[in-house]
Parts: sequence; C-alpha cells; structure tokens
Amino acid sequence: MVIEHMNDCYKNRRLLDSKLHEQILSLFKTYLYDGGLPDSVNAYINTKNVVKIGEVQSETINYYGEDASKYNKENKFKIKRIHDMLSSNIDNKVKRIQLNKIEDINKVRYTYYQDEFDYLISSGLSLATKVISEPKFPLTQSSSKNLVKLYYNDVALLTNILYKNNINAILDDKKGVNIGSVYETVVAQEL
Repeated sequence: MVIEHMNDCYKNRRLLDSKLHEQILSLFKTYLYDGGLPDSVNAYINTKNVVKIGEVQSETINYYGEDASKYNKENKFKIKRIHDMLSSNIDNKVKRIQLNKIEDINKVRYTYYQDEFDYLISSGLSLATKVISEPKFPLTQSSSKNLVKLYYNDVALLTNILYKNNINAILDDKKGVNIGSVYETVVAQEL
C-alpha cells in the first residue's frame, strides 16, 4: 500500500507526507549499508548489528576473490587485482581503473585486460558502464569500447570497504564525508 501511495504521489506530482518521506529515506540509508545480498539481509534482520553485517560483507568480498581464482586460473591474479581496485578508483579523478596500475605496465591497452574485465562483468561480480562520447539514440553507437567503468554489484560492499562499521557517515549525512561514490554506485546498480 505504501509503494502504491508513493507511486500515486509521483504520478500526480504530490509531495509525500514528511513522516513517510523520512521513513522511506531511513530505509534507503539502511539499504546503502546493508545492501541486497541474502546473507547480509539475513544478518540485518536477525541481529541489526552493523559489525555482523560488515563481517558477512567482508566474507562475501573474499569469496568473490576465491571464486575468480577457481574459474580463471590463468588470469586469477589480474581479476582479483582489478576487483580490489574498484573502491580506490570510484572517488578517483579519472573515475575508472587505470590499466597501467593493474600490473605496473606502461602503455597497456584495454584489449590486454579485456578477458579479465569481461569475466568480472559476465560473472556478475561487477557492473559496467561504458563512456558515451555523444548522448544520442541509440547510445550503443556512441559508446566507447575501450573506456569502461566498473562498479560493485552491491552498494553495501563498497560502503563496507569505505566505512567499515562507521555507518554514521551515511545515516547522519555527515558533512565533509564524501559519500558521492556510494550514491553513484547505487544509481549504477539500479540502472
């Protein structure tokens, strides 16, 4: 009923009641640090303990790394390195993984790591966005094949890496703490 009411308000351009708005915003903030992975959601439901939720998320991140090494033994270290670089590059000026920092190789091209990027994307471990040179329909015709930005497949994994158990940055909208990358990741996830 609440979702129907919100949808009706949206369609008819009416504001939500401020109390309902605050409740929905609170649930959204909970989603930013808990995410949608089943084990994390269960930890939240059963304990409401941020430390336990963080433990589940850290374990999940480790499983992802182990999983990559099982299925792609030849490139497992490159895959893990790229995945590990996601959080450090989200707030970066360049905003995407710099290829020369994966293995410290100068003048390397995207095609050299294309299999590793494809693995992370096709396995569902990462979400990809391609650079669009000109925003016109259809977007695929103006997308760059070599400029790809990766995001975590669940926003809470990023939140866990960036803030660990200090979720006040998200809950309290602390000034001075840049959570733009968290919002960018949740938008990429929703899109």
